[in-house]
Amino acid sequence: MNIKKTFFAVLILCALTGCNNDKKNDNAGVSTDVQTEKTSAVTTELTLVDFTNEEKSSVKEQTDTPSDETGDATEKKIFNCTAIKIDADADCFEMTDIYRAAYTDGKTKGYTPVIVVVDDILNEQVETAYKSAGSADEYISTILSNDHSAGKQMLDNTYEELQKEYSDFLSMDDDIIDEWMTDYTEHGIYLPFANEFDGEIYLLQVPTKKPYEVFAWVPFGGWNYCPNTDEMIAVCKYWYDEYWVLPAIITYDSLYMYLYEPITDMETAKSIAKEQSMFCIDVAGMGGMEGYVWMTLYSHVWDFWWD
Repeated sequence: MNIKKTFFAVLILCALTGCNNDKKNDNAGVSTDVQTEKTSAVTTELTLVDFTNEEKSSVKEQTDTPSDETGDATEKKIFNCTAIKIDADADCFEMTDIYRAAYTDGKTKGYTPVIVVVDDILNEQVETAYKSAGSADEYISTILSNDHSAGKQMLDNTYEELQKEYSDFLSMDDDIIDEWMTDYTEHGIYLPFANEFDGEIYLLQVPTKKPYEVFAWVPFGGWNYCPNTDEMIAVCKYWYDEYWVLPAIITYDSLYMYLYEPITDMETAKSIAKEQSMFCIDVAGMGGMEGYVWMTLYSHVWDFWWD
């Protein structure tokens, strides 16, 4: 992946098409009251539990053994995982409840949930990755055996490389950040509506207790400037360890991540925005790194899209 050439191409594309600064502002605060809701948008019922502050740490670290239950009869296998279909009409509230309920459920049954939008493109990407190792099991085993401890170093190295030639585009202007925050209304509380995606939507029960490892089962990327599977895992492991960020939705070209505890400090949001810009080098199309600050501060959802 030639980062400099790709970044330069993004800048040219932005100059020709115009940068998008019209993204709406949001602010987040999900209630921490314990709830016991049921959702009809998923074919298997899961109990939703919002964690109190005292419970969050233990929930994150909990490592129960997998359950032997076979699950609902409507389940099927996709990408070597148990998959439960989600209603295509599920709204943002249901999508978020489905994910949060599954995260709670997975902690007691030994799996990590991720919502996947299955279409021909993603199928081809996953099948190609599996075949490159000879089989799905071999691919997953190989990826999981790799070292994924250098996520932060990878981001820092990319920033240093680009800073040499594109420093003007990698700076942050506090006045622009203030403009983004002027009309700051609620945002980033919920995952997207199901009908925003093309393809069938499934909740996968990925057989790992480590959320950042889901990409071993659902590999995408490695083209243009989208990170490959090992890079994806390394960065998401770093963010999980630092901020408890969870991969929530995967499509063939985008990733939505969910945080139970949003970032509330501006300086931390700026630091993360720099990292996000290196993870998804579309800073020009986002209107600069200031857009990532807006996406991060007080938001439960981080979203990334690669062209």
